[in-house]
Amino acid sequence: MARNVTHSARSLVVLLVCLTTAVLGMTAASPAGAVTPSVLSAGQTLATGGSIVSPNGAYRATIQTDGNFVVYQGSKALWSTRTTGSGATLAMQTDGNLVIYRAGKALWASHTTGTASSVNMQNDGNLAIYGSGRALWSWRTGPIAAPVPSTLTAGHTLPRGGSLLSPNHAYRATMQTDGNFVVYGGSKALWSTRTSGAAASLTVQADGNVVIYNAGRAIWSTGTTGTAVSLNLQNDGNLVLYTGGRALWSWHTGRIAQPVLTAKPLAIAKIVYTEERSIVVGWALQSGVTSGQVMVRRAEGTIAPTSPTAGTLIGDIAATTGYVVDSTVAHNGTYSYALFPHNATGYAAPSKVTGTTALSWNQSAVLYPGNFNDVSCPINTTFCLGVDTKGSSATTTDNGATWSTPVPFDTHNAGAVAVSCASNTFCVAVDFYGYAFTYNGSTWINAQDIDADNPLSKVSCPLTTFCQAVDFNGNYVTMRNGTWSSPAVLGATETFESVSCASDTFCAAVDDTGDATIFNGSSWSTLKNIDGTHRINTVSCTTNATCVAIDDSGNAITYKNSQWGSVTDVEGSTRPDYELYDISCTSSTFCVAVDFNTPYATSDVFTYNGAAWTNAGPTTLTGATTITCATSTSCIAADYKGNTASYNGTSWSTSRRAWMPSATQRGVSDISCPSAAFCMAVDNTNVAYTYVNGHLTGSTTAPVTDGLATVSCKSATFCLAITGTLYSPLSTIYNGSTWSTPISVGNTSDDSVSCASTSFCLAAGPNNTNIQVFNGTSWSTAQGYTGSPVSCISSTFCATVAAGDVGFYVNGVWEGNQIDGATLTGISCVSTIFCVAVDQEGTAFTYRGDVWSDDTVQVTGDASIGLKSVSCASTTFCSAVDDNGAVYGFNGTDWVSYADGSYGLTVEAISCPSPTFCAMADQAGNFYVGN
Repeated sequence: MARNVTHSARSLVVLLVCLTTAVLGMTAASPAGAVTPSVLSAGQTLATGGSIVSPNGAYRATIQTDGNFVVYQGSKALWSTRTTGSGATLAMQTDGNLVIYRAGKALWASHTTGTASSVNMQNDGNLAIYGSGRALWSWRTGPIAAPVPSTLTAGHTLPRGGSLLSPNHAYRATMQTDGNFVVYGGSKALWSTRTSGAAASLTVQADGNVVIYNAGRAIWSTGTTGTAVSLNLQNDGNLVLYTGGRALWSWHTGRIAQPVLTAKPLAIAKIVYTEERSIVVGWALQSGVTSGQVMVRRAEGTIAPTSPTAGTLIGDIAATTGYVVDSTVAHNGTYSYALFPHNATGYAAPSKVTGTTALSWNQSAVLYPGNFNDVSCPINTTFCLGVDTKGSSATTTDNGATWSTPVPFDTHNAGAVAVSCASNTFCVAVDFYGYAFTYNGSTWINAQDIDADNPLSKVSCPLTTFCQAVDFNGNYVTMRNGTWSSPAVLGATETFESVSCASDTFCAAVDDTGDATIFNGSSWSTLKNIDGTHRINTVSCTTNATCVAIDDSGNAITYKNSQWGSVTDVEGSTRPDYELYDISCTSSTFCVAVDFNTPYATSDVFTYNGAAWTNAGPTTLTGATTITCATSTSCIAADYKGNTASYNGTSWSTSRRAWMPSATQRGVSDISCPSAAFCMAVDNTNVAYTYVNGHLTGSTTAPVTDGLATVSCKSATFCLAITGTLYSPLSTIYNGSTWSTPISVGNTSDDSVSCASTSFCLAAGPNNTNIQVFNGTSWSTAQGYTGSPVSCISSTFCATVAAGDVGFYVNGVWEGNQIDGATLTGISCVSTIFCVAVDQEGTAFTYRGDVWSDDTVQVTGDASIGLKSVSCASTTFCSAVDDNGAVYGFNGTDWVSYADGSYGLTVEAISCPSPTFCAMADQAGNFYVGN
C-alpha cells in the first residue's frame, strides 16, 4: 500500500518561514529560542555576539563582544584568534577567505582560497573551512595543502614548484624552482630534464607534446604528438605520456615509436546488436592467435580508422572472443570500427566493420478503432473526446457526426478506461495500469504513473486545476494545480467503480457493494451503504450538489439536500434483465442513462427530470457502454463495437463507426512508402489508408467491391492497388485525391504488385499464375516465371519468388533458379546487382550481381520463426520483419537484431524508402514508424 504524502498551502508557508529564519540567523546573533546554525556560508557574516554551533550542540564558535573569535567545548575555550576590538564581525568571503573585520580593517584571516566555501562547526569540535570540494583550513591544522595529483592532462601546466605524486606516494616529479624537472624516489633523483631557468614551467599541450617553457621559450620537450594525452607518474616510478591507452613516451624509454602493423588482420569483426543510440561490436581472434588484447577504435561514416591512434577509442579489452558497447553514437548515425589485436611487439592490421544505429520504432497511428471505453463532453460545449480499447483518442465538434483520426497515446493493454474533460483544452485519461495522461487541446502530454500501478477505474475533472481518480483496489488520487497526490486508501476492501465531481469541493464515489462516499474539498466521508448488495455502476453529479447513481439491477439512487434517497426501480418489469450501465447529468433536472443486457441487445435510454424517470425508448446502438451529455439536447453514446450515436433530447441518430466505413476489418495486407512523407496501406477491404508527413490523414475508399490485396506507390500521386479476387483481379490508381475506374488485370490471382514508374508495373501471384505487366493504361501477360512477392527497380529488371526459387525479369525475358529448400516469403532489390530474399525459416539470402550468397544467415535465431517481408533502401540498409512483428536490420555485411521486440500481431509487409525511415502495420491496424 502506498503511503499518502500531501502538502497543504499552510504547511508550505510554515516551511518558508522556518527557512527564512535560518538564513537571517546567519547575519546576526540568533534570537532566543531560534535554532543556531552550524555553518557560515560564502557571502555570509557573523555579527558581534553571533555563534555557529555543532549539530550535536557540544561545540560552538562565537565572535565575542571583545573581538575575539573563540571555539568552546561547553565553557572551556579550545582555540581563539586572539583578536580584540568591540564591534568585530566574522565574514566568510566568496573568495574562500575567512576574515575578522573591525571598522573596515582586517584583524585576522585564514588566508584560504576556494569556490563555494563555508566554515563549519563540526561534531568533533573541529572548526573547518571547506571549498573547491576539499578542506582548506581547520583550527587544529591551519591551512591545508591541496592534494598532489598523479596525472597532468592535456591543456594543463605544472607551475614552478609544482609536483606530481604517484598514487602510492613513493615517487614525486617536481618542476623545481631552478628550472629542472626531476623524478624522485624518496630523496633520490631518478631522472631529470637537466634544464634550468628561474621562470620555468611544464605544459602538456593539446597536440600531445610535453614542453618546458622558460620566459616563453621552449627549453625541453618530449617531441610527441597525439590526442587527449595525459602525463602520469605511476606507482612503479615511471613517468609515462599516454594517448588512448597507448604510451607515447616515458622517462625510461624516451619517445616510443608508432606500432608496426602485421600484414593481415587477425580478428573477425561483426556488428552484434544495435539500439537507437548504441552499437555493440564483437570479435573473435583467428585460430592460433593468443594476443588476447583487442583495441577498438571508431570513425563516423563508412571509413574506419587506419591506425591505433586514429579515430575515437571505444575499448581495449583482453579477450580472444569479446565485445564492446559503443554508447556514444547518435541516433540514425553510421559508424565504422577498426579492431586492432596487439601485444608487446605491436599491432595487427585492423579488421573493419560498419554499423548504423537502429531505427526508433513507435506506434504512430491506429488504422482501426477499438470500441470507446469512455467519452467526455464538457458541459455547454460542442467538443467531445473519446478514448478506446487500443489506447487511442478521437475528438468531435459536431455531436459525433464526424470524428478526428485516432491518435494513439497509451500503449498498455486494454487502452484508457476513462476520460474526463474540463474544457476543450484540458482532458485527463486514466488506464488499468495506474497511469494518467493529459490532453492539452492538440496533443497528449505528461504520462504519469499516479497510482503505483493500481488499476484505475474512473476520473473526474470539473476544473482544469482539479481532478479525482479512483481505482479497483479502494484508493483515490487527487490532482491539484497539475500535481497528483500519492494514492490514499478510501476503502481498504472496496472496489470503486466510479467517481464524479461537480467542483473541487464536491464529489461522490461509489463501489461494487452498494456503498457511496462524499468529498467536501478536504476529506471523504465514511462509506455509507445506499444500495444493498448491488454493484453501483456509475454516478454523475451536478454543480448544485446533486448526484444520481445507477446500478446493475436497473435501479437509481439520488443524492440531494446532503443525503442519499431511497432506491428507485427505473427499468421496471418490462426490462427485468437489464442493468443501467452509464449516466450523464447536465443539471439537477436532466440526466440520461443507457441500459445494457448483452452486446447484441438494443440499449434503451432513460431520462430523469429531477423528480421522475421516463423510458425515452430505444437507442440505435446494441450493447451501449457509455454516454455523455454537454447539454440536454446534445448527448453521445457508444457501444462495444465502436459505433456511436447522438441524442438531441427526443430522438437518436443512426449509429455510425467513429473512424472507418462499416466494412469488416480483416487486417493490413500490404503497405507502400515511396518516401518518408507518404505511405499507403491496404487491408483486404476496399479501404486504403494514407499516412502523410508523420500523420495518418484518414481513409479513402477504392471503387471496387472486393478487398485490396496489394499496393505499390511511386509517389503521393500514384498508387496502384489490385483486388484480391481469386479469379478476376482489378486494378485502380490513386492520384492523391481520387481513384481511377478499375480495369481487369487479366490474371487468376495477384497478391503482389511493384511499380518502377507510372508506366511500368508488374503483378504476380501464387499457384502458377501468369506475370502481368502494366504499361500505364492496360495490362498484358508476360509469359515465363511465376510467383510472388515481386520487386521491380526498372522496366527492364524485376525479381520474384516462388517456393524456394527466384526469378529475374531482365529485358522482358524471365530466368530463374532455386536458392532455398524452404519457401521464400519476401524479396527486395535496389539495383540489378543487389537483392535480398527471406524465407519462412527466418533465413536471408543476398544477391550481388552474379550469384546468390551461399553463406545464408539464420536471422531470427530460430527456424520456427519465419521472416514475413523485407525492404531494402540501399546495399547497406535493409529491414525485415518476422512472424511476431520483430524487426531486423542488414548493414551490407551483417544482420542485426534491433532492440525493439515483438509487437505481437502479424505484420504482412514492411516498406523502407530510406535508411532513416521504415513503416509497417499489423493485422490489428496498428501503424508503426521506424525513424
